Amino acid sequence: MKGNFYALIRRLFSCINNFSPQLILLVTILFLSFTQVNAKTVVIGSGSGNVSQTSMSGLNPGDVLAITPGTYNGGSFTNLSGITIINNGGLVTFTGLIRLSADVNVTFSGTGNSTIQYGFSFAGSGFTINSRCTGMRFYNFVCVNTGRFVDASENQALLTYTGAQSSILFQNVSIANIKMSNSGSLICGPFGHASNLHNYIDSIAAWNIIYNIGASDGRVITGGCMFRFDFHDMNIKEAPVTNFGDQGLIFIYGGSGQVHNVYRSGGWGWLVRIFGASLATYPNDVWVYNNIDLNGTCYGTAEVRCEAAEWL
Repeated sequence: MKGNFYALIRRLFSCINNFSPQLILLVTILFLSFTQVNAKTVVIGSGSGNVSQTSMSGLNPGDVLAITPGTYNGGSFTNLSGITIINNGGLVTFTGLIRLSADVNVTFSGTGNSTIQYGFSFAGSGFTINSRCTGMRFYNFVCVNTGRFVDASENQALLTYTGAQSSILFQNVSIANIKMSNSGSLICGPFGHASNLHNYIDSIAAWNIIYNIGASDGRVITGGCMFRFDFHDMNIKEAPVTNFGDQGLIFIYGGSGQVHNVYRSGGWGWLVRIFGASLATYPNDVWVYNNIDLNGTCYGTAEVRCEAAEWL
């Protein structure tokens, strides 16, 4: 029955040019309704050890993976498409790396228990991007004594940008409702310049972030090649005072983005330091506005440069 239905949908959309707008809307509603009705929840994990899902075997887009509450020493979620991953009614804590690879439109949401604000917890290591992932969502996490929350640096993978979409390592990403204490960067991209063409990150947003007393080199967001970004509604308190280097708490070799509605109190260096770069032939606009910056130890609030060496 299910296979016949999808075959019918494919045939209908193959002649979509002949459809009226009303019929297109009706077919879309029927398709979405059928998908939702047939979506299922699969409980995984034993509450300890390792928790992983490395294929779509037994799953369909729209399904939910619910992780049994407990403490896990790591895991892998790879080759998934259209899957939502939640905590199954209690707190899920990770003490080791969660590896992501070849995932498309996967959501991690710590909202599996309405009485817990942050249903997922990291204590040690966070997510590491081992190969191209697109359409990723990370919501409702707390990190204490953790390294980087999301690490897409060359330490994890190396993908060289060629101009093709398929050569962008991390694309269409949302990170929201994250609380970090005594931890590393919220997002870490490649360490080099945009002109190195390594591990590009394109179309990324982060908001509703609380960052208290960091334990990194003074950077909350750092990325050598980060484009079309929107970072806003962040509360950064007592970020690391390194007394070393021309740092920026939001430090990017990239462009075409905005940083706004950020509150920073304490810490070393600039609040925002951006070296203009672009996926086009010239850098597009970078906007820094509606921010409050108090008690910084050195430098100023914002430095935005436009360097021809970084144009692509």
